[in-house]
This record gives sequence, C-alpha cells and structure tokens, in this order.
Amino acid sequence: MAANRARRNAVRFSAVEDVKMDGLLFSGSVLQKELGFRPDQIDYLFAFPGVKVFEVIFTTFALFEQCLKRFKERNDSAPLKVFSINALTQPQKRWVNVSMFNEYVQSADIITWLNQFCVVSHGERVRDADGVKTGYFKALVSLKRDRATEELRHIPSTIRLGGATGTVFYVGQPRRCRKCNLEGHLAKDCTAPFCTKCRNTGHEAVDCVAEKTCNLCGSTEHEFKNCPSSYAFKIKAARLEPPFTPHQSRGRSREDVEEEEEELIRLGVEEERLALQPGLSLSEAKVDLTVKQDTSGEGASVLAGKQAGAVDEAGNCMEPNEGDSPGAPDQPIMAPTPDLNLAVQSQQTSSKTTGGG
Repeated sequence: MAANRARRNAVRFSAVEDVKMDGLLFSGSVLQKELGFRPDQIDYLFAFPGVKVFEVIFTTFALFEQCLKRFKERNDSAPLKVFSINALTQPQKRWVNVSMFNEYVQSADIITWLNQFCVVSHGERVRDADGVKTGYFKALVSLKRDRATEELRHIPSTIRLGGATGTVFYVGQPRRCRKCNLEGHLAKDCTAPFCTKCRNTGHEAVDCVAEKTCNLCGSTEHEFKNCPSSYAFKIKAARLEPPFTPHQSRGRSREDVEEEEEELIRLGVEEERLALQPGLSLSEAKVDLTVKQDTSGEGASVLAGKQAGAVDEAGNCMEPNEGDSPGAPDQPIMAPTPDLNLAVQSQQTSSKTTGGG
C-alpha cells in the first residue's frame, strides 16, 4: 500500500499500560465482547510484534464510526481503559444520491437542502444513456462534524421540499428509520408517535403546537413556497428587478433612475437620441425638448442661457466669469440646433415656394 494512500475504515488501539495480549485475544476480549462486533464485520486485524499497538480495518465506514462511538461510551470498562484509540481514516468526499420523482423539483433546491448537513462541491442530475433525466440527483459532498461530540453529522435519509418527498442514500450512511430518523429499526417497525409537521417524535401532527418551518432552510418565519433561498423565489425576484449596474446608475439610486426614466418617456425623448448622447442628463433633455417647443420669447432665452451657463439652477442670472470674452452678454443668444424633422419640413416648403415662383 502506498504511503500517501488514505486508510480505509481504520482505527488504531494503543496500550497505555503494559499488557500481554495477542491479536486473537484482543479480538475476542475487546472487539467482540466489549465493543460488540462480529468477526465478519472486521476486515483486517494487525497485531504488530514487539509493540503494544493493534490496527483494525472494518468492512464498512458505518462500522468504523460505531467503533469510535462505542469506545467513547464504554472506555471506563476494564479491558478498554488500558487503551487509547485513534482514527486513521479521515472523512473523505463521497457521492450522495437523491431520488425525487417529481419534475418540479429544482436541482438548486436540492443543493440548498443538502448544504444544511454537508458541504456540496458539485451536483448534477442523473441521465440515462439517451440523455433523459431519471429523477435521480447525485452530489459530491463532505460531511460536517458535530462541534460538541466530534462525530460526523449524517444526512437524513428522507428529503422533503414543499409537497415533494424523496430519499437520500450514500456509502457509509447509518441504517436509520425513514420515519423518525432514529437508528435501531426500520420504518415498517416504527411504533413511536411521529409528527409530520415538526418532524419530531412524541406526538402526532394533530397535537403539534410548533410553528410551521420551511423544510428547505429550517426557518420558522416562512414556508417553502416563500423561502428566499428557493430557486423559484430567486427567479421571480430576478424578473421583477432587472439588472442594475453602476454604469447605469451613475451614482443615483434605483428609485431616482426609475423616476427619471418615467419622466423621459412622458416627455417623449427619443431612445435613439439618448443612445447617441450617453452623457445626456434629465435636466439637459428637459431643456432641449422645451426649447424645441418654445423657440422664441423669454422662456427660450432663459433656457438657452442656462445651457450656456448664464443662469443658475434656480433660474437666476449669473455674472460672467473672469476671462469671458468681452461683450459676450450683449451678443444674441443662439437657440439650440432645431429638430431635424423641422429642418426637412422647412426645406421642402421652401422648395415648393421657389418652384411655385
């Protein structure tokens, strides 16, 4: 076996006192009698000569975990208290299989649910040889450890998303009741009262007083259909609230931009003209459009003067700055370039008049 290869379901027992015990005696008195394992559950037993160390390789990862758990619970007994135990196998990534025969269940929701109990690295739907979805979903995950007990937190064997129910299975999964999620029996033999509302034992759903919880994120503030973490909620939010980039905002809030967009539509400013002038602000658009409607009189002069910097934002006259060309205030204020359509109409009228003369 390569030195850097991960050990499989292996634990090491080290004697802290001087004990005289061979492999067969260790198996009978420690593994079988005290820890309750059968010989067919043990794959290898290494008794190193000259050292007080025994390494045990179990047939499954679940048995490996049971050994660690049982030793911790029973290490006060006479045969076990002279040994210390170390796990040689570290939790590795594993494939978790989820079966949900419901076409409305989204892959993103399955991943969100799994992330409550493990860390999902990758997930995908399982397809057959023709590329058709089968209702199965597989994910590469790393199980989490309980901070208090240092034991691995296993994923429940039943998944519920709204009204859809499915099953979860993977290598090393403890054999648990799919009804109450407890070890030691199967669902067909489960006799304990179980609440399908709060997912706890001890009472039925009709007697449950607990608040409804979201079976996607576990929150009591909403149900699955309104869960902000659900795929449907995110898609709905994306449709109602289109992308809003800093380039579009130019430092303004979304409300201000929406108000300005509505105002521009009301004023009838052409989208093509705004596209040609990306720096055009709302105030400039208003001035330009108003001047087109009133090209004579005081209004046009003041608005055009505002564009030239002769009036402030409140419409008050401003003194010319130093360095301005002499006589600039006495020069006639030129109105902005007229609309192209008006110029074409004027040219056509002039042509008709000339032709008529």
